[in-house]
Amino acid sequence: MTINEISDKYHSILEMEPGETTEEQLFELMKSHLRFYIKDCSEQIADYEAEYGMDFEEFKSALQAGKFGDPYNYENEQARMEWESLCDEKEQLKTLLRQFVEEDRLQRIT
Repeated sequence: MTINEISDKYHSILEMEPGETTEEQLFELMKSHLRFYIKDCSEQIADYEAEYGMDFEEFKSALQAGKFGDPYNYENEQARMEWESLCDEKEQLKTLLRQFVEEDRLQRIT
């Protein structure tokens, strides 16, 4: 699908984004999308931090020290895996956003 096909089909959505061209509007939409997912991960991480009263690294240490009982019981293992996954996903999304913005910046100066 080309930029023109996208703009024809989703013109009203792209018009909500800043930018003078369809490409600029699509870039802004994609940045917004990445930021939304970063914010979503951050909110879910904050929920875990509020629930356990610590950040993920502290939680891992406390879990291994047995402060929550058996570190390998279902609830503890599930919380660890989900929380760790959210932290990893957030970092991957932030890296992707930085790369995306940097590539756009480089294209604009060349």
